[in-house]
Amino acid sequence: MSKTVQSNNSAERGFDFKKHAAIGLALAALLITAAIVLLCHFGLTGYQRSASSATPEPVTEAPMPTDAAHPDNTPAPTPVPTGDTPAPEPTEPPVGEFERTLIVIDDTPFACLISRQAAEELISSAVRHFELMCPAAGATTELNSRIGYEPAPEGAALTSFDEAYQRLIAEDTPLVVKSYYAATEYVSIPYERVSEGSGELFEGTRMTLSYGRNGKKLLVYEYTYVNGALVDSGVREEQIIIPSIDESVLIGTRPLPTEDVSGPDFMINEAPRLAMRILPPVNASIDRFFGFYDGVLHRGVDYAAAEGQNCAAPASGTVTAVIERGALGIMVEIEHADKVVTRCAKLSRADVVPGAQVQAGQIIGAAGQDGLHFEIIVGGLPRNPFAYLTRETGN
Repeated sequence: MSKTVQSNNSAERGFDFKKHAAIGLALAALLITAAIVLLCHFGLTGYQRSASSATPEPVTEAPMPTDAAHPDNTPAPTPVPTGDTPAPEPTEPPVGEFERTLIVIDDTPFACLISRQAAEELISSAVRHFELMCPAAGATTELNSRIGYEPAPEGAALTSFDEAYQRLIAEDTPLVVKSYYAATEYVSIPYERVSEGSGELFEGTRMTLSYGRNGKKLLVYEYTYVNGALVDSGVREEQIIIPSIDESVLIGTRPLPTEDVSGPDFMINEAPRLAMRILPPVNASIDRFFGFYDGVLHRGVDYAAAEGQNCAAPASGTVTAVIERGALGIMVEIEHADKVVTRCAKLSRADVVPGAQVQAGQIIGAAGQDGLHFEIIVGGLPRNPFAYLTRETGN
């Protein structure tokens, strides 16, 4: 009986232990949760809590400085400028970029815009409009009007950008925009023909002493536009690139002779003597002599040279002309010593150029299909070539 009672008491005590353990665990969990909430609320870590728990040292506040003349710390009065200290000059605030701005053109108010930036852009756009009206690229454009930008007065009415722009590019615009551009042109300078009479030439005879040559010059034109309209143009500069050479012509006034006017001996006695030797330009027979034919002076001799036959310089000298002379074809003119001039014409080609130095016998071209025409000019007058030619051909 007693054993049974003891067993029941032990079971009762075991039941009580479990109950109390559960209650203890619940209380511990509650305490931990409360601690976490407090830490989150105050934001304190362990280090911060430790630091905050330390006794802080007392802080001594520095005394405010006092003015010896004003111990009660009242502000000192603003010093009055004396003769030694100049008073500061008042300055006007600059016109703000985004303040209403009045545009003044040649001292006359034009329009009020919303800002200085808009006002400057308006003038630039109008100038650009007139610059584009100039037809030439690369023109120089300048604004001749005086432009001012001022703060707009109180109550000034605003003008829209588009409205002000249309007024500036209109026909009655107050702006003066000038554009300049230059153009160049090469033009020919025609030579002049200078004639004079000569008693040594027969009537009806014309003798060209020197052939004319056109020159070339550079003209620089300048064009001026005002607000896109052409107002002036003209030659600003003229530069001679190649000067022209006048043609000199002698016109005969001597009466025609009554004797035989053609042949190898015609006027041979009037030819001045020369110290130089002149060779025939080709080795060929002569078809036509120096003299008059149907009232016209034939100023040289014609050789019956084959087409393409080489033509040689009759003496040493300088080539002064290589030109085409109509029916005479290509002609080479050579100036020799003592201003003696020889001319070989009716050539099919020329192998020399003006300014070239040639030696006697040097090939200067080739005969054409009509043979070769040859002249000798002495003292500015045509002479009978037979007065000077070395007759090595037997003609």
